[in-house]
Amino acid sequence: MKTNIEVMFVVVLLLLNVVAGGFFLYLIFTIQAPDIHAEIELVDVFSDELHLKADLSVSNPNPFDLNVRNIKITSLNDDDEFTRFSFSGGSVGASSDASFGTKKNISFSGNLPRVLKNTVSADVGVKFLGLIEKVISVTAVVDISLEEFLNKSLIPDVTLRAGIDDVTEEGLLFYASVKVENPSNLEVLIDDIEGFVVTEEDAVVGHIQIDGGLISPQETSLFDATGLLHFDALDAHQLFIDIDGRITAEIAGLSQTTSLTLSSILDVPDLAEILHLDNETLDFTLAAEFKVRLRGLRTQVRFRVYNPTNIPLEAKNLVCSVYGLTDNASKLIVEQAMNPCTISSKKDVCIHTDFIMPYLKVLTAGSGRFFPQWFGITIVGDFSIQGTDQVIPISINGYVDPHIFT
Repeated sequence: MKTNIEVMFVVVLLLLNVVAGGFFLYLIFTIQAPDIHAEIELVDVFSDELHLKADLSVSNPNPFDLNVRNIKITSLNDDDEFTRFSFSGGSVGASSDASFGTKKNISFSGNLPRVLKNTVSADVGVKFLGLIEKVISVTAVVDISLEEFLNKSLIPDVTLRAGIDDVTEEGLLFYASVKVENPSNLEVLIDDIEGFVVTEEDAVVGHIQIDGGLISPQETSLFDATGLLHFDALDAHQLFIDIDGRITAEIAGLSQTTSLTLSSILDVPDLAEILHLDNETLDFTLAAEFKVRLRGLRTQVRFRVYNPTNIPLEAKNLVCSVYGLTDNASKLIVEQAMNPCTISSKKDVCIHTDFIMPYLKVLTAGSGRFFPQWFGITIVGDFSIQGTDQVIPISINGYVDPHIFT
């Protein structure tokens, strides 16, 4: 009886070995390598530390569970090891997906590489009855570009403000203010900031140079400067200010530079506003003198104007007219063009003209009567800044009692 039991036990063991061996052979010939996707992300860069994030995604195509373990990451700078770390894996169900990840802060000293080559390795296996295991080693290579990361992190939030500040004899003084917010954890340098003001026809009418400087991590800096706008900018329909510069970050021997470009519309200043920058006004004085002559009444009209601004002005397109005024009616007696004249800053200029008013026109200038009640004197024309087409129309009126001749 004892012998039969021993025989049966041996038979069972043989059957188990055959089954296990068969399953082992089945695993060897039928197990499919899982689909492995490794991703290593550079999360942030500090002056002495890198923040990395590693993820391993495993897709199991087999009808049985797989076990992922011994996940290791080795980072190389050229052929030298830069860092090494590992993290835990786990089980991946049959015909399903799973992800494993970790975050790692890597301290460093010395120079940083421009590119880190990262090798990700792991062991993927399956066990039968806790005794037999089939293991496959998988690897993946992932490159991290520190240059690319720095380029992305060097994209600042930049705003530009510009306007007309003052006026001088050389041109219009304008300002530009560039506000830069540094979103990175690195100190950055802003330099070579230069701006041009152009018209809608791309004619350059102004230039500005802005001194840059260092911006601390997560800080905001303001860079201001002034420039000179040519007077012909007043003839433009629209003005644009274009600013270019450089943003540079340096970390552990690695320097990365990206360009800074922005533009804005600069309002074309109104000449009337420019002439009243200091709440001053143009002062006009109009006077007339009449003398009896053989051919008619010689008329001398003097037009004096004071320029309170800091810019030279030009009086042009001036026409002097004399009317006969009776009640609400007027009758033109004579019209005379006047020569243009430049009026320097803070100066006054007397513009004058002489002409003869025929006696017949004077005597018949009244409406419904022999002689007008008044002589009306009008000077119309334009004021402009020399060299520009933008003008301010002017009209000056005066009255003279004609009875001084009777």
